[in-house]
Amino acid sequence: MRYRVNQVKVSLEYTDEEVLKKISRKLSIPPKMILSVDILKRSVDARQDLAYTLTVEITVDQKLRIKNIDLQMIENENDKHEIPFVGKQKLRPIVVGCGPSGLTAAWVLAKAGMEPILIDRGESVDKRSPKINRFWMKGILEKESNVLFGEGGAGLFSDGKLTARSKDHHRVKLFLELLVRHGADKEILIETHPHVGTDRLMKILPSIRREIVEWGGEFRFSTRLESIITDGSRVTGIETTQGTIDCNTLVLAIGHSASDTYRVLYDQNIKMVPKPFAVGVRVELPQDKINQSQWGCSTAPIGAASFRLTRKEDNRARACYSFCMCPGGEVISCASDEGMITSNGMSYHNRNLPFGNAAFLVPVTPEDFCAPSELNALSGIEYQENLERLAFEAGGSDYALPVSLLDDFLRGGEPTRLPEKYSARRVKAANLHTILPDYVAHSLKESLPEMLRKLGNPPHSSVLLYGTETRSSAPLQMTRDENGESVSHRGLYPTGEGAGYAGGIVSSGIDGIKTAESIIARL
Repeated sequence: MRYRVNQVKVSLEYTDEEVLKKISRKLSIPPKMILSVDILKRSVDARQDLAYTLTVEITVDQKLRIKNIDLQMIENENDKHEIPFVGKQKLRPIVVGCGPSGLTAAWVLAKAGMEPILIDRGESVDKRSPKINRFWMKGILEKESNVLFGEGGAGLFSDGKLTARSKDHHRVKLFLELLVRHGADKEILIETHPHVGTDRLMKILPSIRREIVEWGGEFRFSTRLESIITDGSRVTGIETTQGTIDCNTLVLAIGHSASDTYRVLYDQNIKMVPKPFAVGVRVELPQDKINQSQWGCSTAPIGAASFRLTRKEDNRARACYSFCMCPGGEVISCASDEGMITSNGMSYHNRNLPFGNAAFLVPVTPEDFCAPSELNALSGIEYQENLERLAFEAGGSDYALPVSLLDDFLRGGEPTRLPEKYSARRVKAANLHTILPDYVAHSLKESLPEMLRKLGNPPHSSVLLYGTETRSSAPLQMTRDENGESVSHRGLYPTGEGAGYAGGIVSSGIDGIKTAESIIARL
């Protein structure tokens, strides 16, 4: 018989023997009754002494007649997620974009024997990385291969956080096991807040690419989608910067930053609508202050602590929430178009740098974008771009990030100074109120002090704000049916963050898997 046992508390240095004893004691059964133990989830428990709390699956030699709120019988649950083999088609499927959703869609299609073609406007990891470092150090932008475009997508340079709120446990497991098989730590399969690290992803992604190629897939980097060819309502091919490719199955995994591609698709009458997203600032503070507030000590053997904070809307201000928290990381600048800039956060695998950072975001809706009579599917992009132009100008017009200490921001005036140390490569002191919409700035002024009190109320003079955070999610959604197919064009599958159906690496990866499975099911 198989059971799931929740809330098994063990030490930070636990052994298999300790886990077995704790389960035995919790259930009041002898250890010899327990035939096997598998750890499903692990989280840090800081309520008293630092410890781990485990969720485990056990096999026992007889049915347990125990009343325990933390015990559940597992009824013939099938852990396997099968991908049927379909074989090569007359026209190979095309996947546009090599971010998490595009890569997983291509991996599933390749495993099914369909030999997909992947195109990406950016370059492979090894060619992309030097150009990104040059941008961070010198402000030289490569428009087609940058922090947002290229193998791995924007997620490559954002820590590899694997937040998974999805209840689609089988596909989550499939996605995480794919990463582990190609070089990620096995701990990501059980951690409540797993992450890989940008440095590890730089090795994992080429390994996944090689596996797809071994199965007959093909990668074409430095190839931008220029238009979709249709017979009116069905996809028949694509035009790219490297020529025409015929197809009848097209996965659009373009990411949330391809504004020029969005405009092309809009002009081609691909059905899409504006949607809410969020904007704000990236907040940085000393990591030891975060550790102290979360764990009661400035350092711990389990590494850097993270946090997730929220503040509900009230009659004073809109809601605010933290997003994309990077413990022991750094703030990075991002750009995909000249004269615009946005911020993001990134950590390496060890998460051992002196600062932690997170976006603090305020929701915005289509009603904020423009007058109702002028609203269309691209209105959110134009709203987003306006903020990024203002940030670029405030940063000195050379892709430095505009920054302000929290106390200066709360006072509402010009910044008086910068801290001696910070994580970003290049910054310029700026009044962030000149960049942010009034309702966003006001909501942040109302929210930040209250939210930071939950982190031990660090001195406002130690908290640095970077402007502005605008790429938390796509500002539009490409409308699709229950099978993931565009409602306006047959054979077109909008997928992932760029299509407005995901909000992170894991949800994007799952959406890519589901899209590929829909294509296979159609055949």
